[in-house]
Amino acid sequence: MLDKKCRITFYPEYDEKIKRTKEDMILEDLICTNIMQRGVGNINPMKMSRCIIELERIKGVTKKGGDRKSKEDNPPLKTQEEFAQEIGISQKHLQSLKRLTSLIPELQDMIEDGELTATMGVKVADKDNLNVANQKELCGI
Repeated sequence: MLDKKCRITFYPEYDEKIKRTKEDMILEDLICTNIMQRGVGNINPMKMSRCIIELERIKGVTKKGGDRKSKEDNPPLKTQEEFAQEIGISQKHLQSLKRLTSLIPELQDMIEDGELTATMGVKVADKDNLNVANQKELCGI
């Protein structure tokens, strides 16, 4: 049996302090728990990239921290650097993982299945001349 007990958390419908809905708080906890259990280095790069995109949305992460002063009721925003540090990776690695989501689904599947490395996927995503049609041609579609 497990030595650790389950944590029971009450989620309000909306948290005024952090400006998040109940659904976002639950989703954030699920994603963060999943990442912690698998370990940042052991998670599939495509799954990690999707988790990063969703966590950035939930946490209000922007490349440079956003406009924190435009409204008093804005949720506290984080920079990518702060967020990357929070999840234990470099900002450069975070940005590389995010670029994987710009690939066509077939290439994303290849990365997820281990047929294509994440490094190669990032290189493909970074190529300006590899639009959707060119990516499909690369896959033989």
